[in-house]
Amino acid sequence: MDEEPRALEQLQRCAKRAGLPWRAWTCLEGLSEVSGSEDLLVALRALRDDPREEVVLLRGVDHELQRPEVLRALREHAHAGGGRVLLLAGREDTAPAALEPEVGHLVQAPPSRAEVGEVLCGYLLELGAPSRERLNQLTSLAAGLPLYRVRRICERVLATKGDLASLHDALLVARKEAVREVGVLELIAPLPSLEDIGGLEGLKEWVRERRELFSHEIVAAGLPVPRGILLMGVSGCGKSLAAKACASLWELPLYRLDMNLVFSGLHGSPEAAFHRALATLEAAAPLVLWIDELENGLGSTTAGIEAPQHLFSAFLTWLQEKPPLVFVAATANRIELLPAEVLRKGRFDQVFFLDLPSEDERRAILQIHLARHGVEVAPATLDYLVYDTRGWSGAELEQVVIAALVHARAHGRDVMGEDLIHSVQGSVPLSRTMHEQIRALREWAYGRAAPASRDTPSPVEGEGRTA
Repeated sequence: MDEEPRALEQLQRCAKRAGLPWRAWTCLEGLSEVSGSEDLLVALRALRDDPREEVVLLRGVDHELQRPEVLRALREHAHAGGGRVLLLAGREDTAPAALEPEVGHLVQAPPSRAEVGEVLCGYLLELGAPSRERLNQLTSLAAGLPLYRVRRICERVLATKGDLASLHDALLVARKEAVREVGVLELIAPLPSLEDIGGLEGLKEWVRERRELFSHEIVAAGLPVPRGILLMGVSGCGKSLAAKACASLWELPLYRLDMNLVFSGLHGSPEAAFHRALATLEAAAPLVLWIDELENGLGSTTAGIEAPQHLFSAFLTWLQEKPPLVFVAATANRIELLPAEVLRKGRFDQVFFLDLPSEDERRAILQIHLARHGVEVAPATLDYLVYDTRGWSGAELEQVVIAALVHARAHGRDVMGEDLIHSVQGSVPLSRTMHEQIRALREWAYGRAAPASRDTPSPVEGEGRTA
């Protein structure tokens, strides 16, 4: 039970509608009118000796369920029948094996977006009237958090005379903490913009065109919303960066699901960790979900562990039937390892192939990284760098600039064009060491995936000169 006050209120309403009296037990207070009932076993004996129709909530029983005598008493109560309903409330989502056949499971639904918005609106008037976009952004950050936590954050921001920006930062921190508790999810922030990506104009146009289609208004109107994209291609060519920039352009939080951690067993059984992550995501929608290296999560093995077939089937079903405002941006380096079912229409709107950058794209990528580090070079030097890095990926171009910075600072001076040229000449690009794999990727993508770029990609060795 993640939010006891809200759960208690909901359960009491249900008992009232059923016309049943209501009592609650805790280890501090026990049962009303029963002396010594702080001990759960004493309380259960008193309930056995006083049969009546009522609802009794046993709060915080996780540790109590490790006692064999308590389990025995609960089983006897279940077999005795009668009109009393016992509700066991705790943080664990499974009952002990000895009790499992006797119990049903009630999962507390997270607060709805409307409930979260109502709480926020009660405080926002004191922080300043937000725009509609700002309100949606704050609600998205708070969605899925317990309502009492949202109230405490708002009250703390008010007490410190904060503003809307302070509230945004506080909610972001709370959201990161909540996601960290799940274990297999990560909230990615801050995010790059599309301007931080050199080239890939075909992909950028696709994302821009669908920006206004991913909203609650479109869902309410019954219109289709974007479902997701699969970004496959050469390693280091911007797949992860493109997934991040998509969330940035749409002004949505970006969550990363680590399938390696799901299968690791570090956060419970793979099934429990996976479904806990999906429940968290669905509560926090709208959002962009980034699944990096999808082939490692859905291939035959992950970190030496074979992916359970039923979990793989559950993931495919979720992709097909997931909430409309969870947009999946998945990346893959080795598309041949993905099961064919993943690529079936209806799970992703489009499959994009990200190839080695063209001449114009290499120029744009180098200019972005040079400007980021405050490095200026002569136009002729930039032309030479662009020419001599044919077959280089975007990540390798970034490393050219970083290596030149390190070399220059080691000699106590600013970066010069010679440092960049030396960095290029001292490196071997991936297109030379893995040209067979890159050619195989290109052959697979031809006719199967949409090119993310509008330009002709750089040749690899055997197709033309490579740096």
